[in-house]
Amino acid sequence: MKTRRKNRSLKAVIILSVFFLAFASRLAIAQEEPPEVKNYQSIAGWVNYPDSAKKNKIEGRVTIKLLVGLQGEVAKLGELTGPEIFYDEVKRVSIMLKFKPAKLNGKKVKCWVTVPFNFKLKPDDEEEK
Repeated sequence: MKTRRKNRSLKAVIILSVFFLAFASRLAIAQEEPPEVKNYQSIAGWVNYPDSAKKNKIEGRVTIKLLVGLQGEVAKLGELTGPEIFYDEVKRVSIMLKFKPAKLNGKKVKCWVTVPFNFKLKPDDEEEK
């Protein structure tokens, strides 16, 4: 009787092991292509430095999470991090970003990305206010 239980347990372990190996090998074979920003340079030129940030000499880096849709559009704005004074401007320009869509095994998929925006005063901006 103990032998039958051992055999059943062994069969269960073997079946689970085979299933896990098959699943793990499928993951290893999956080919992912992350989304790529197409127009970041032109968007960067449209970013306005908020006057209140200039006046108070505030600089910083803001990152925003964006959901990139199947056509490469920004489908949803997500979490922002960094100085809040820049959030409105980052949101305004982020919706204009265009991406090459992400792909998984050759099929377009939605994907979250994090995009950084750096705000640094130029020497002439500091003297203005």
